Amino acid sequence: MTIALPRRGIFLAPAAALLLAGCGLFGASSSDSAQNFQHFFSTAPAPCPDDPDNLAGIEGWAPGAGKAAVVGQTNAQNFGGFGGALGGGGGATPTPAATPACTGISPELYAYYQRLDATLAAIPKDGYDAPTRGAEIQSATDAFAFVRDSIATEAYAGAMRGANGTLAANGGSPADKALLLAALLSAQNIPVRFVHAPLAAADAATVVHAALTASPKVTSTDSGIVAKLGLDPTQVASVAADQRARIQKLADTGLAEADTATTALLAKAPGVQLGTSTAAVQTQWATNVQDHWWVQAQTNGQWTDYDPTLPGATPGTHLGPAPSDPPASALPDAAYATVALTLAGDFVGAAGITTKTLVTATAKTSDLALSSFQITIGDHSKGAKDLDQATNFTPELRLGEGTATGDAFTADASDARLAVLHLTITVHIPGQPDRTSTRTLVDRRTTGMSVIDPSWTPARTALALTATYAGLVVSGELNRDFTVARDAESAKLARAFTEYVTAGGNARQLPPPGIAEAYPYEVMHYFLYDSIARMRLEDRAPGAVRFFFDRPQIAMVHRGFMQAGQTRVGVLEFDVVDNGMTAAGSDAAGSIHANAVRGYVDTNVERRIFGFEPTFNTIALFAAADKAGVATTVTPAGSGVHIAPSSAVALNGRVVSGWWDLDPQSGNLIGRMQGGAGQAMVEYAIERINDWSSLVTIMQFYGDFFRCIAMGVEAPLSGEANPQASFNNCALGALCNLAEATIVGEGFSRCQVCSNIDALIYNFLDYGTYGKSSSPGSFGAACGALFPSPFSS
Repeated sequence: MTIALPRRGIFLAPAAALLLAGCGLFGASSSDSAQNFQHFFSTAPAPCPDDPDNLAGIEGWAPGAGKAAVVGQTNAQNFGGFGGALGGGGGATPTPAATPACTGISPELYAYYQRLDATLAAIPKDGYDAPTRGAEIQSATDAFAFVRDSIATEAYAGAMRGANGTLAANGGSPADKALLLAALLSAQNIPVRFVHAPLAAADAATVVHAALTASPKVTSTDSGIVAKLGLDPTQVASVAADQRARIQKLADTGLAEADTATTALLAKAPGVQLGTSTAAVQTQWATNVQDHWWVQAQTNGQWTDYDPTLPGATPGTHLGPAPSDPPASALPDAAYATVALTLAGDFVGAAGITTKTLVTATAKTSDLALSSFQITIGDHSKGAKDLDQATNFTPELRLGEGTATGDAFTADASDARLAVLHLTITVHIPGQPDRTSTRTLVDRRTTGMSVIDPSWTPARTALALTATYAGLVVSGELNRDFTVARDAESAKLARAFTEYVTAGGNARQLPPPGIAEAYPYEVMHYFLYDSIARMRLEDRAPGAVRFFFDRPQIAMVHRGFMQAGQTRVGVLEFDVVDNGMTAAGSDAAGSIHANAVRGYVDTNVERRIFGFEPTFNTIALFAAADKAGVATTVTPAGSGVHIAPSSAVALNGRVVSGWWDLDPQSGNLIGRMQGGAGQAMVEYAIERINDWSSLVTIMQFYGDFFRCIAMGVEAPLSGEANPQASFNNCALGALCNLAEATIVGEGFSRCQVCSNIDALIYNFLDYGTYGKSSSPGSFGAACGALFPSPFSS
């Protein structure tokens, strides 16, 4: 889908209606949108970020505000009128005076954002931060009992989650449970050491049985957050119950549709049969746990064994024989799962094609439980004003707390020219073959050759190489207090955006660096949607259908640029790199089929995660193939198969190809398009960026917000009939999309004492619950039912 606004005119493909669809507004009339926009963005004198008396003083927050005189236009479509109308006025607006009074967000909306700040401050950390939890525990025996009884034993290999990830997921392997127990004991200043021994087959089978039969763990702590926020417990519980019922209905509808679609897909895939046994899984699990780890703690001058692997275990005992090696102060590196990111280029020179690693980094997946990764590529001396003149590109890779910077490279040096730029993500699990995923980021070759296509001009190359890729490596269930804290932080983006709009920001320049995205929220929301689908599938067949993380799941967002004809556009792409899991409930066949259904839902969420539906995705591709009568073929691919149309398919004016990637034995399923990602790139307008730091800001900025800002860059001068309404619709849709993702993501969890999540949902209520607004100018009243279910096809 393309939404491109050139300098002197508007280019929409395939239809102007996509302008609104691309901003997340579904089924709302223009009059309704205008009314909702005015409701939400109603303004009154209120504090503005830096200087409440001078619009020029908030240039960093509302770039261009008060600058209409520079543009030299005064009608309703000029930059000054455009910005002023966003503040709630509409119609013609006079050129601002040099020092006008600041009109910012309304006091009610200001108070609402203050309430979200209070929510963030009140969110407990003891559900995902091991030192915080450890400080609440009084003794070694209490810490041992907590890990033994509240943290489920799982049978993946080695240490994949670490202390924080194991606490957040309420489950972990024996090695990860040992790491968590060690962290809790260390928080009490109790000396600890690690020991291990090989398990006999009978003991390994006992651990596997414990993993298979344990019920999914639930949170049960009550931090008193309702009281901290001064909320009514009865009202909180009522609202949260209503919200959960809504989300459950959305998920169940989407799962039913996905079940039907998955069954139909398999029926037309010749020779493909899903597995019906988990015997191979149990054999692998027994192998995984043979190298058994536990801890010893020093209390009263004595070293005591603490092995929390099995229910009923007691201090002073452990599984297996005596330790096989001397005690160690830490787990060895060989016991940890790792992920490596490598950016490399294939260069064509006189000697043929050579591959050069541009930047690479490796991290333990346990160090990524609460963090993200990001790759940035660009010429640090250029901004978007002359971005197409960039020649030297420096790659930077941030993986967890570490940052690696590669040497600058040139795409068209005299002795070698860049042919292909590719990203490789390699996951290493102890004792297992590495899993490698490769993404082609830029391919300048002619089809099937090592010759550079002449259409790859220096300008086109410069745009394509400038990009960021940000994502998460998720090795276990995400803790809801952790994710809601991230969402509360994302509200700061929403606040800055509304202040930008209402203060007269006209999108001629960028939002400030201070509101750049610090965390890939869209990726987190994707994993929350997957979690909801898994929980509903398990809860509908208790014990019969079970899902387990046997490897890290990875997803990322690509933001960058491309050239469309003579027009420069920004691109936005979501990519599920790996969504694989083990399905091993008591109903083996049912679990494997449910895993395939989950993969279909994930593919559907992937195409809707930005709040709109890209045209080019696997689900749409197969629908078009069915309509055209194109047969389905199956080809072997690694340990699984690719299910694809027998020929490329015409889809919305383009000929495209794609496939379903299926492992029949596990049921793991994910849709792929050309290049490997499941969602084709979405394109949107962009023109001016001042410098490199601003360029990085824009590519980190929450996608929907920036698409609206980019839309507004040229709209006032584009000749469009109603640029104001288009921007208004986009601004409202972007905020509502964030609202819906937030409330759906946080609105469903397993819990026994739910006051934490209930209170958080309630405090985010106006952020996304429709028809229940409790404050003027809230999201809830303004949005209406704008969004289809993210689960439904």
